[in-house]
Amino acid sequence: MTSSIDWTVKLWSPKIRHAQPLPLFTFENAQEYIYDVEWSPVHPAIFACCDGDGFLEIWDLNRDTEGPIAVRQSSKRTALNCLKWNADGRKIAVGDSEGYVNLWSLDKEIGQPRSTEEFVKFEQLIESQIQTVD
Repeated sequence: MTSSIDWTVKLWSPKIRHAQPLPLFTFENAQEYIYDVEWSPVHPAIFACCDGDGFLEIWDLNRDTEGPIAVRQSSKRTALNCLKWNADGRKIAVGDSEGYVNLWSLDKEIGQPRSTEEFVKFEQLIESQIQTVD
């Protein structure tokens, strides 16, 4: 997974080998540079990203590949340029362009896998996308 100054997050697969690499998914919700992206440490289909407009987005690819399931903007509206999940996936530390760190909690319904079906569903989503792209 990569974040970019082209306002996108892209999910790549090492299984696809083209002369010109193709992403499995391109997520285009932001209106500013995406400075950081990171997978949840406990949920296979959830990632978070932060951008230059001060937004933190939480995506759950098992629920929706077109938009985030949660969005939060920093109160100062300064660029958010780095993030890190805690080990249990319930909190995210987000650094801003002024050097401050905010700690945001996630609802346990968002951050935790409800069952092993979450892993199977995500694996099926990725496999179907690989077949489409390849």
